[in-house]
Amino acid sequence: MSLGPPLHSLRSNALFTKIESPDSLGALAVLGTSRRIVVQRLPWLISFSLDVSSLILNETTSTTDDMTTISKDNQCVTLINVFTVEPDQQRKLVALLIHATDVAMRHVPGFISANIHRSLDGTKVVNYAQWRTREHFEAMMKNPAAKPHMEQVAAIAKFEPALYEVVGTYSTATGNA
Repeated sequence: MSLGPPLHSLRSNALFTKIESPDSLGALAVLGTSRRIVVQRLPWLISFSLDVSSLILNETTSTTDDMTTISKDNQCVTLINVFTVEPDQQRKLVALLIHATDVAMRHVPGFISANIHRSLDGTKVVNYAQWRTREHFEAMMKNPAAKPHMEQVAAIAKFEPALYEVVGTYSTATGNA
């Protein structure tokens, strides 16, 4: 069963996501909870459900316009948040952080970028995020849209956030930048 051409134009909130196809052949309605989602192809109402507790999120894509730039010349602050989690909860934590970033954090004033990393041993997840200023980051921490996401994360992981500034960058191609 094919759901059709690549889909674009994602609109999302915590309980419902609608993905519209650019060819006007319909849309996908995605309804879900924290463990199960139901997908329906509209208008034909082809549907299936998926248990997301074992979902592996392999990658997300971005363009060069919205990629993180690490440079000591950037006028921003960097959040490095190290989460410690039981290995059987790492996938769920990654999914929660990606969802929180997509539906809440990236819409908060001052947000620049976020990058989610998972450790190979399954016990850590790191969020490397950039904010325009410390004040923007602190305002996000008080933002009511962010609070439920932070509570979900705190229920399954311990975390150690800290704000940083870049003082040097190095690569094999350019040396010290």
